[in-house]
Amino acid sequence: MAAVVRLAVPGEAERLDAALEAPDGVYGLLLSRQTSGECALLVAEVGGRPVGAGLLRWAPRDAVVRERFGDLPEISNLQVHPDEQGQGHGTALVRAACARAAAGGHRRVGIGVGDDNPDAARLYLRLGFA
Repeated sequence: MAAVVRLAVPGEAERLDAALEAPDGVYGLLLSRQTSGECALLVAEVGGRPVGAGLLRWAPRDAVVRERFGDLPEISNLQVHPDEQGQGHGTALVRAACARAAAGGHRRVGIGVGDDNPDAARLYLRLGFA
């Protein structure tokens, strides 16, 4: 079943921490950053159940990246529950983040991935990131 991607809402941090098996407090911190206007926290749901989440930061965290690219929005903290991987939920989150950035007037979006995450790297390459 395809995921529906929506903006996270205040008060659901504990639900997201539990559903995505994240350390307690992670989604509370990310929701507070959304409230401050620093980012948009997107949630992928199947049948009303969270299966993934991702952050669209309105500017890169890294100072070197920020210096080179300015206020380029950046996708980070992308997570899909292990039992739900390979079903298109990560793709849906990335596409929703890109659409949200475009709606905000941005023509490009950045994303980074560590060498220890080849599955994510393949996804990002397939979606046109270099």
